[in-house]
Amino acid sequence: MILKLIGSEFEKGKPVMILWFAITAFALVAISSIGSESARYFFEVACPIVCLILGSSLLVMFVEGRESKNGGYNLMTSLPLKISEIILSKFLVALVSLAACYTIIVLVTYLVGGSLGTVEKALFGVNLSLIWVGILHLGSARFGQEKFSTFAMFGVMLSGTGLLVVLTSLKSVGNELELVAALIRAGSGLLALLVSVILYFLLFFATVRTRAKYPEL
Repeated sequence: MILKLIGSEFEKGKPVMILWFAITAFALVAISSIGSESARYFFEVACPIVCLILGSSLLVMFVEGRESKNGGYNLMTSLPLKISEIILSKFLVALVSLAACYTIIVLVTYLVGGSLGTVEKALFGVNLSLIWVGILHLGSARFGQEKFSTFAMFGVMLSGTGLLVVLTSLKSVGNELELVAALIRAGSGLLALLVSVILYFLLFFATVRTRAKYPEL
């Protein structure tokens, strides 16, 4: 049954996944043609992280939005399905999608002769995306998809503004780049990935409990 649910989730999210993966590959190819070495390095690091986070967010919001409009959870729970199985299928599909996008980043980077640092730094994007996707599912279960999507967008904008204020308050550009590089290095290792996966599945359990408590949302 869980395999059927996973297949159904992939089918629902297929349009977003195709667009997400295509844009990621195209962006990496385009970046490889940038003449300025410093500019190319910046985009090689930033592009995979942004693509991973935005792509996974759009995937979750697209699928959850469709189900919210069609009464998906109420319909599925009326069938002989456990709420934990339904939510597990969503978390597994998001996890596999992130792994697929990361694989595309690795392959395209290798094919265009990109920097190995691009692949390493992309792990930072995977780790952030795992935690963020878990928060999106949990927030949607507690507050409803439409309401929480608005809140999440505001939160992302506020976080970005706060980070910009912190960076611009530093004394020099060198310090800014040093801080960013240190943050990315700290979140790019295998230990960080392990911690992110653990947090991801803790958020899964929290989402199951929350969805069972607020089934009408």
